Amino acid sequence: MYRDQLWGVRADARAALRALDDGDLVALDELLTANRGRGDFAYHFASGATPRELGDALATVAGTSKDIPLKSGVNPATYELTLTDLAGVLALATHGTGDEALPTAWADDFVVATTNPTALYGEHDGFFDRDGKRREAQDEANRSNLLLLLSRGYWSLEFLQAVTTGYHEYDLAHDEDAWPQADPSDDVGYAPAPNGVYLNDGVLALTAALTANPAASEWAFTEFLPGTVTLDGSDQTIGRFTHYLFFEHRFPEDSDDNSIGATAALTALSSAIDAAGTSGATATAESNTSPTSPGPMHDVQVLRAMAQDVSESSGCSWNPLDYGHCVVAAAKAVWRWVQHWGHLVLDILSVATFAPPPFDMVGVAAAATNATWYAIDGDYGTAGLSLAAAVPGLAFAKTAKGAGPVKITALATKLKTTPVQASRVAQAAARWRPWKRCGRLPAGYLRLEFGKGWTPEQRTAAEAKVKALWEAGRRGQLKKTVAERDPTATARFKREGGSIPAGHDLDHVVDLQLGGSNDTANLKPLDSTVNRSIGKQIEQRLKHLELDTPIRGVAIC
Repeated sequence: MYRDQLWGVRADARAALRALDDGDLVALDELLTANRGRGDFAYHFASGATPRELGDALATVAGTSKDIPLKSGVNPATYELTLTDLAGVLALATHGTGDEALPTAWADDFVVATTNPTALYGEHDGFFDRDGKRREAQDEANRSNLLLLLSRGYWSLEFLQAVTTGYHEYDLAHDEDAWPQADPSDDVGYAPAPNGVYLNDGVLALTAALTANPAASEWAFTEFLPGTVTLDGSDQTIGRFTHYLFFEHRFPEDSDDNSIGATAALTALSSAIDAAGTSGATATAESNTSPTSPGPMHDVQVLRAMAQDVSESSGCSWNPLDYGHCVVAAAKAVWRWVQHWGHLVLDILSVATFAPPPFDMVGVAAAATNATWYAIDGDYGTAGLSLAAAVPGLAFAKTAKGAGPVKITALATKLKTTPVQASRVAQAAARWRPWKRCGRLPAGYLRLEFGKGWTPEQRTAAEAKVKALWEAGRRGQLKKTVAERDPTATARFKREGGSIPAGHDLDHVVDLQLGGSNDTANLKPLDSTVNRSIGKQIEQRLKHLELDTPIRGVAIC
């Protein structure tokens, strides 16, 4: 039975690769849609797809100029789903292990293809080899095309570590020449985002990818560049990677010299805090979420204080005529923000609602009334990114409905997809998350099942629960353990300000039987039906395993 299924998966992967090679994105997405969530399909497809083939396939939607970014007849909504599925299948493949692990060279080739493709393919003589030069120009355009995929997937920690390291080195070495602007023509296809925006900045695409994977974001903001930097003209310090993103890298700008897409750096920082707050309440996690100890939470508090200083203490307005006063009143570091970041980022940081909230919570009540997320969604769109693909748990229709007439929503309507389109993209992206993987799971993983009759809200709650378990497993924090409950846990949770809604239990985010702790940071309300079903399923899956057996991940399908 499994042998027949495997042959079918391989046949579908081969057919998808043929469609990719032919540039037939319609046929390609039909096959991707039919295999959403299948890790075996993802492996067989990704292992046969090269960066050049991926970039060339996306180039088939390209128009001939910046005035005509998309080819006539291309449906932007359909194209957005194809991008989401293609990014999703490739990203899922990077999570493969054992027989389904992609070689290290796959990530290395992706990094080189998006930074210096001639190092991967070689150079051509322009006089004697004009076809070769055209090929070289398309490889250069494919840098931008591939960034669309990077920004829309849930890539593995190892893959994003390779990309972060490679892009940081390349960006510092080439400065303003690192990420050239798109230059589409009849012969060279630059694929735009579905709204017609070109995504050229690799660091910008990376921040969206880090937003999607909290574990990778936490690594980037804490371990990648350890240590702190003192801000110019201030006694405040922030982490080195935070400093690089917010003060060293120059994000793209619009016609009014406002930084666009730079909110992705904020969402990546928020994602790092989210990961640190749910990573088992270790000493490291506590420091990363402390407003005083070095770490992501400390960094965001410093940035918020600076933004509030601009908007309140210094008396600055966003009228360029007032900038002469601002440069005198504000610290040097803050003034650099006014010069290079524009209104939106500073406004978002100065809003009291940007703590920032954990991503596993913003999809519920918070997003319904939080105009901050509506503004971020709009800024993602102006940069060619997709917040729906990066954070599919957000309730986009509720976010748009509850945004309200707040000043930071001014840019949010520019080049923005509709809430319905965003919801469809989010649904597709969510199907490619590794904790929703269908089909065979490698040894060392636990498969759980949705309960019959569960409501959409219960399924969403279960997915959030399993997502936390998956990420804990990838951090090496799960193992079969004898559960030792603390009878004071509920009282401590409530004493520290927590509440448990009707119909909910107080759940251990990382279950005690999987090595979780009784610390308050590991406690969270969960629908009672979901909590008890998942707990019983885990108990059954662990029954025949030895104590201390490592669990590499948990999935639900």
